Amino acid sequence: HGVHRDVSPQNVLVMHEGAVKVLDFGIAKVRNPGGADATRAGVIKGKLSYMPPEQLVGDASIDRRADIFAVGVMLWEALARRRLWEGVDQPGMMKALMSGNIPSIREACPWISKTMESVVLRAIAVKRDERFASALEMQLALEEALTRERLLASIGRRLRGELDLDAPLQAAVEETARALGASRCFVHLGDSGGVLPVVAQWAGSGVEPVGEDP
Repeated sequence: HGVHRDVSPQNVLVMHEGAVKVLDFGIAKVRNPGGADATRAGVIKGKLSYMPPEQLVGDASIDRRADIFAVGVMLWEALARRRLWEGVDQPGMMKALMSGNIPSIREACPWISKTMESVVLRAIAVKRDERFASALEMQLALEEALTRERLLASIGRRLRGELDLDAPLQAAVEETARALGASRCFVHLGDSGGVLPVVAQWAGSGVEPVGEDP
């Protein structure tokens, strides 16, 4: 299996048509179960800001889950719109990595859904056995999270169009749906009319009507 060991924004190129290219395999290595690895134990290579703990200590058994960690850091930064280790010097980064004290995506990005948060947390898990086993596994989890995000956006559009909710109430409804990760969402209209009978139901591919709140 190939391990890039330097996955970072500088080495990822998004093409106009949407294809993603990974560049600079200068420190990549190929794990050969039947032979010797090119990297010796204790040798650290790569960018510290995107490095998992096992790469920091120069673990010779490093595998593709190190690259998963780096991709997870980039996802964290894309969602939070800032660097993971912003304002932290290199000694501080190293100490935090080794102690498992990675900055919280929830604190940096309070609006993140629970589903997306779980993808990020699994990708940047300190223990590599708790990370996604492959890029494909992470891709499938990310696609599922994005599908749920699109569903919630669809719910929001229906609410705006059918109820003409004002902005604060609309924002509250959408945030509640994200926080609950709910498969159903009913909106209580108070004195104006009980419970909205039709909002949305998770159906895997979009929004479909449901009956009265049981």
